Amino acid sequence: MTQLTFEQEHRYPDDEEGISISIKLTHGDKTLRVDAKVDPGAAVCLFSHEAGLKLGIPIEQGIPIKLGGLTSSLDAFGHEVTL
Repeated sequence: MTQLTFEQEHRYPDDEEGISISIKLTHGDKTLRVDAKVDPGAAVCLFSHEAGLKLGIPIEQGIPIKLGGLTSSLDAFGHEVTL
C-alpha cells in the first residue's frame, strides 16, 4: 500500500460553517483577497458578484452556467481567474 507524507500539516477548525481559507484572486492586473469556503466536491469555484466587479470582470460577458444544489439553482457566469 502507498502512503502519502507531507512536510507541513494545517489543522482547520471543526466548524458547522465549513472550512474557510483566505485566498488571493487575480484577474488581469488586479488582485483581491477574499475568504473562501472549501468544497472538495465542487466542479467550479463560486465568488460574489461584488468580488468580480472589484477585479474589473465584466460579469455577464462570461460563460453562462446554471449551478444546482440540494434545494435550488443559481445562474452564474464563468470567468478565468488565478487563485
